[in-house]
Amino acid sequence: MNRIMLLSIIVGSLTLFAFTLLSLNVLWVNVGEDGDIANLAILLASNHVFSAFSALISGFLVDRLQKKQAIVVCLLACAALAMTWLLAEKFLAVAVVVYLAINFASDLYADTFTALVAEKLSAANYVKLDAIELVTGSAVSIGSSLVSAVLLMQLSQQHVILLVTAILVASAIICYKLLPESAVESVESNEDTDVYRTGIGATIRSAWDFARENVLTDKRIMLYAAVLFVLNLDYAFIPTALPFLIMSLNETTSLVLVVIMQSGNELGEFLAASVIIKYGHYVSLLTKIGLIGSALVFTVLPLVYTFPIAATVLFVLYGAFDTLTQPYYSHFVSSLDHAKRGRILGIVSFMVLLASPLGIILGNWLSSYGMVALSMGIVTVFLFSVIVLSASKDFGSIVLAPGALDEDEDGDD
Repeated sequence: MNRIMLLSIIVGSLTLFAFTLLSLNVLWVNVGEDGDIANLAILLASNHVFSAFSALISGFLVDRLQKKQAIVVCLLACAALAMTWLLAEKFLAVAVVVYLAINFASDLYADTFTALVAEKLSAANYVKLDAIELVTGSAVSIGSSLVSAVLLMQLSQQHVILLVTAILVASAIICYKLLPESAVESVESNEDTDVYRTGIGATIRSAWDFARENVLTDKRIMLYAAVLFVLNLDYAFIPTALPFLIMSLNETTSLVLVVIMQSGNELGEFLAASVIIKYGHYVSLLTKIGLIGSALVFTVLPLVYTFPIAATVLFVLYGAFDTLTQPYYSHFVSSLDHAKRGRILGIVSFMVLLASPLGIILGNWLSSYGMVALSMGIVTVFLFSVIVLSASKDFGSIVLAPGALDEDEDGDD
């Protein structure tokens, strides 16, 4: 395994633990203690709206900035903002701004890291790395969720935030010392980019011009974005809001129950990741199986949601089937032009994330009519998506040539 892959796994695991702990702290301490799903829906929907617009700017920043430096700065910014949260949480307006700023910095870090890693690997190896990270990430996510629940119940919020800060600073140091530099020139150095230097308004206008020329006229990219937009109606609701909804319907206020269900989802990802490692080059076939399987799983939601163990098994199965769709995303990312990848992904993310608040609100609304209505809504999204993909010439039959692991540019093993 070469250096960039190993660093991606190590740093990804560290930051996943830190952000999981921080996210659970925010949701539980400020929203989840009374089990109010309506308040949770408002918080998540607001965050998704902001994330959609920040993704647009983030994508352009990824191509403009030096990637290694941007990764380090974003991690340090997240650490500083996490400490600021301790002072801001008592003032709602300030707390919301700080929370959104943390999410923007963490998203920019993730997007930049993705672009740097994708630059260094072939398409087949990037898909393979994604599968390996699903294994390690799922294991870390399960452990971090359970550990986070214990820490939140045993330690003060100050101790939790200090731990998050320490992990993020350590990750920044690792990246600064060991990450390779990007070989792709930043947009600022190879294009006429005066508009980038004139503020957010000019950046948005530039984003529109770029989108019109490189995204909106590309049928393949638009189809990918459209399918992911529809799927995000489910993806936004299931892993975040649904566990809290099930908790509230079971008339118990327990962070442990929420974490167990979320960990079930991660366990399913862990179990299915080995399939992608071996068969990930069958991109379209695995994606179709994953979508159909996810639809079948949620047909039984009305029968099992009152039984915590059965509900957890449902999340395990969903996590497994959902993981099989990962090559669809990985292949798309790796197939983009290195010099334009950040901007294209930023624009696509903007389009897709607009579905997230709709998914949260729609899921919450359907649940008011009962679990049967919610189940039908979730299943419809998955089935519609698989029908569209199956009929597509671009995504209906993708098979990659399995490749050996690449060396990174430094040739380190």
